[in-house]
Amino acid sequence: MSDGTDVDKSSGHQPMTVVQPAIIVYDNPSVYDNYNQRWAKLLGIGQLTCGIVLLILGIAEIALSSTWMFMGFQGIWMPVLIITSGAFGLSSSQNKIKCLVITTMVLSIIAVVFSLGLIGTTSASISEVDTNYLEKKPSTFEEQRSGRLALLSLMIMVALVEIVAAVCQAVVCGKVACSGGRQASASYQKDVA
Repeated sequence: MSDGTDVDKSSGHQPMTVVQPAIIVYDNPSVYDNYNQRWAKLLGIGQLTCGIVLLILGIAEIALSSTWMFMGFQGIWMPVLIITSGAFGLSSSQNKIKCLVITTMVLSIIAVVFSLGLIGTTSASISEVDTNYLEKKPSTFEEQRSGRLALLSLMIMVALVEIVAAVCQAVVCGKVACSGGRQASASYQKDVA
Protein backbone atom coordinates (compact mmCIF):
# COMPACT_ATOMS: atom_id res chain seq x y z
CA MET A 1 0.00 0.00 0.00
CA SER A 2 1.33 3.34 -1.01
CA ASP A 3 0.20 6.68 0.37
CA GLY A 4 1.81 8.72 -2.42
CA THR A 5 5.00 9.58 -0.49
CA ASP A 6 6.97 6.39 -1.13
CA VAL A 7 9.93 6.48 -3.45
CA ASP A 8 9.65 4.41 -6.57
CA LYS A 9 12.45 1.86 -6.12
CA SER A 10 13.16 1.28 -9.83
CA SER A 11 13.73 4.91 -10.85
CA GLY A 12 14.42 6.60 -7.50
CA HIS A 13 11.78 9.29 -8.08
CA GLN A 14 8.67 10.04 -6.08
CA PRO A 15 5.39 9.52 -7.97
CA MET A 16 3.61 12.64 -9.18
CA THR A 17 0.39 13.66 -7.36
CA VAL A 18 -2.40 14.98 -9.60
CA VAL A 19 -4.66 17.68 -8.14
CA GLN A 20 -7.87 18.36 -10.04
CA PRO A 21 -9.61 21.73 -9.86
CA ALA A 22 -13.06 22.14 -8.35
CA ILE A 23 -15.90 21.54 -10.75
CA ILE A 24 -18.92 23.81 -10.37
CA VAL A 25 -22.08 21.78 -10.62
CA TYR A 26 -25.58 23.18 -10.76
CA ASP A 27 -27.90 20.79 -9.08
CA ASN A 28 -31.05 20.56 -11.15
CA PRO A 29 -31.59 23.71 -13.24
CA SER A 30 -35.34 23.21 -13.15
CA VAL A 31 -35.46 23.21 -9.31
CA TYR A 32 -35.31 26.44 -7.32
CA ASP A 33 -33.30 25.68 -4.19
CA ASN A 34 -33.76 29.13 -2.66
CA TYR A 35 -37.57 29.20 -3.06
CA ASN A 36 -39.22 30.17 0.21
CA GLN A 37 -41.44 27.14 0.75
CA ARG A 38 -42.85 28.32 4.08
CA TRP A 39 -44.24 31.57 2.68
CA ALA A 40 -45.45 29.88 -0.48
CA LYS A 41 -47.38 27.38 1.63
CA LEU A 42 -48.91 30.03 3.92
CA LEU A 43 -49.90 32.26 1.01
CA GLY A 44 -51.27 29.27 -0.92
CA ILE A 45 -53.44 28.34 2.06
CA GLY A 46 -54.55 31.98 2.29
CA GLN A 47 -55.50 32.07 -1.38
CA LEU A 48 -57.35 28.75 -1.11
CA THR A 49 -59.27 30.01 1.91
CA CYS A 50 -60.17 33.30 0.21
CA GLY A 51 -61.28 31.44 -2.92
CA ILE A 52 -63.48 29.01 -0.99
CA VAL A 53 -65.05 31.83 1.06
CA LEU A 54 -65.66 33.86 -2.11
CA LEU A 55 -67.22 30.83 -3.80
CA ILE A 56 -69.61 30.27 -0.88
CA LEU A 57 -70.49 33.97 -0.75
CA GLY A 58 -70.95 34.05 -4.53
CA ILE A 59 -73.33 31.08 -4.45
CA ALA A 60 -75.28 32.73 -1.63
CA GLU A 61 -75.43 35.97 -3.61
CA ILE A 62 -76.70 34.12 -6.68
CA ALA A 63 -79.42 32.57 -4.52
CA LEU A 64 -80.47 36.01 -3.22
CA SER A 65 -80.25 37.98 -6.47
CA SER A 66 -82.19 37.77 -9.66
CA THR A 67 -79.26 38.51 -11.98
CA TRP A 68 -77.87 35.05 -12.70
CA MET A 69 -75.78 35.93 -15.68
CA PHE A 70 -74.01 38.84 -14.02
CA MET A 71 -73.36 37.00 -10.75
CA GLY A 72 -72.38 33.69 -12.41
CA PHE A 73 -69.03 35.06 -13.54
CA GLN A 74 -68.44 37.07 -10.42
CA GLY A 75 -69.62 34.48 -7.93
CA ILE A 76 -68.37 31.24 -9.47
CA TRP A 77 -65.56 31.65 -12.01
CA MET A 78 -63.47 34.29 -10.27
CA PRO A 79 -63.27 32.25 -7.03
CA VAL A 80 -62.45 29.11 -9.05
CA LEU A 81 -59.42 30.88 -10.54
CA ILE A 82 -58.36 32.05 -7.06
CA ILE A 83 -58.72 28.49 -5.71
CA THR A 84 -56.62 27.22 -8.62
CA SER A 85 -53.94 29.81 -7.88
CA GLY A 86 -53.88 28.78 -4.21
CA ALA A 87 -53.66 25.11 -5.15
CA PHE A 88 -50.67 25.80 -7.38
CA GLY A 89 -49.13 27.81 -4.53
CA LEU A 90 -49.44 24.82 -2.21
CA SER A 91 -48.09 22.50 -4.87
CA SER A 92 -45.10 24.74 -5.55
CA SER A 93 -44.32 24.83 -1.83
CA GLN A 94 -43.97 21.04 -1.90
CA ASN A 95 -42.16 20.72 -5.26
CA LYS A 96 -39.85 23.61 -6.04
CA ILE A 97 -39.71 22.93 -9.75
CA LYS A 98 -39.48 25.81 -12.17
CA CYS A 99 -42.77 25.26 -14.01
CA LEU A 100 -44.83 25.20 -10.77
CA VAL A 101 -43.17 28.32 -9.37
CA ILE A 102 -43.68 30.28 -12.60
CA THR A 103 -47.25 28.99 -12.98
CA THR A 104 -47.99 30.07 -9.41
CA MET A 105 -46.57 33.52 -10.12
CA VAL A 106 -48.61 33.96 -13.32
CA LEU A 107 -51.83 32.68 -11.74
CA SER A 108 -51.32 34.97 -8.74
CA ILE A 109 -50.97 37.97 -11.05
CA ILE A 110 -54.13 36.92 -12.92
CA ALA A 111 -55.89 36.41 -9.56
CA VAL A 112 -55.05 40.02 -8.63
CA VAL A 113 -56.63 41.26 -11.86
CA PHE A 114 -59.71 39.07 -11.34
CA SER A 115 -60.00 40.19 -7.70
CA LEU A 116 -59.96 43.81 -8.83
CA GLY A 117 -62.71 42.90 -11.30
CA LEU A 118 -64.59 41.18 -8.49
CA ILE A 119 -64.40 44.35 -6.40
CA GLY A 120 -65.68 46.41 -9.35
CA THR A 121 -68.60 44.13 -10.17
CA THR A 122 -69.49 43.72 -6.51
CA SER A 123 -69.51 47.49 -6.06
CA ALA A 124 -71.84 47.73 -9.05
CA SER A 125 -74.06 45.11 -7.41
CA ILE A 126 -74.18 47.19 -4.23
CA SER A 127 -75.40 50.20 -6.20
CA GLU A 128 -77.96 47.96 -7.93
CA VAL A 129 -79.25 46.74 -4.55
CA ASP A 130 -79.73 50.32 -3.38
CA THR A 131 -81.42 51.34 -6.65
CA ASN A 132 -83.85 48.40 -6.46
CA TYR A 133 -84.59 49.19 -2.84
CA LEU A 134 -85.33 52.86 -3.53
CA GLU A 135 -87.67 51.96 -6.40
CA LYS A 136 -89.67 49.20 -4.70
CA LYS A 137 -89.44 49.79 -0.93
CA PRO A 138 -91.70 46.94 0.20
CA SER A 139 -91.01 45.51 3.64
CA THR A 140 -90.03 42.09 2.23
CA PHE A 141 -87.11 43.60 0.36
CA GLU A 142 -85.61 45.10 3.53
CA GLU A 143 -84.33 41.73 4.79
CA GLN A 144 -83.13 40.75 1.33
CA ARG A 145 -81.42 44.13 0.93
CA SER A 146 -79.61 43.80 4.26
CA GLY A 147 -78.53 40.25 3.47
CA ARG A 148 -77.25 41.13 0.02
CA LEU A 149 -75.41 44.20 1.26
CA ALA A 150 -73.73 42.10 3.96
CA LEU A 151 -72.75 39.41 1.44
CA LEU A 152 -71.44 41.90 -1.09
CA SER A 153 -69.50 43.79 1.59
CA LEU A 154 -67.92 40.53 2.77
CA MET A 155 -67.03 39.68 -0.82
CA ILE A 156 -65.21 43.01 -1.18
CA MET A 157 -63.30 42.49 2.08
CA VAL A 158 -62.25 38.94 1.16
CA ALA A 159 -61.25 40.11 -2.33
CA LEU A 160 -59.00 42.76 -0.75
CA VAL A 161 -57.35 40.11 1.42
CA GLU A 162 -56.94 37.95 -1.69
CA ILE A 163 -55.23 40.81 -3.52
CA VAL A 164 -52.68 41.15 -0.72
CA ALA A 165 -52.08 37.37 -0.62
CA ALA A 166 -51.77 37.10 -4.40
CA VAL A 167 -49.36 40.03 -4.68
CA CYS A 168 -47.20 38.55 -1.91
CA GLN A 169 -47.29 35.14 -3.60
CA ALA A 170 -46.23 36.70 -6.92
CA VAL A 171 -43.36 38.49 -5.15
CA VAL A 172 -42.20 35.27 -3.46
CA CYS A 173 -42.26 33.45 -6.80
CA GLY A 174 -40.78 36.33 -8.76
CA LYS A 175 -37.89 36.66 -6.35
CA VAL A 176 -36.50 33.28 -7.41
CA ALA A 177 -37.86 33.13 -10.94
CA CYS A 178 -36.40 36.46 -12.00
CA SER A 179 -33.05 35.90 -10.26
CA GLY A 180 -32.46 32.54 -11.90
CA GLY A 181 -33.05 30.68 -8.65
CA ARG A 182 -30.04 28.42 -8.97
CA GLN A 183 -27.29 28.07 -6.43
CA ALA A 184 -23.95 26.71 -7.51
CA SER A 185 -22.21 24.14 -5.39
CA ALA A 186 -18.58 23.19 -5.73
CA SER A 187 -17.73 19.53 -5.83
CA TYR A 188 -14.24 18.08 -5.72
CA GLN A 189 -13.14 14.89 -7.32
CA LYS A 190 -10.77 12.85 -5.26
CA ASP A 191 -7.80 11.29 -6.97
CA VAL A 192 -7.87 7.60 -6.31
CA ALA A 193 -4.56 6.02 -7.26
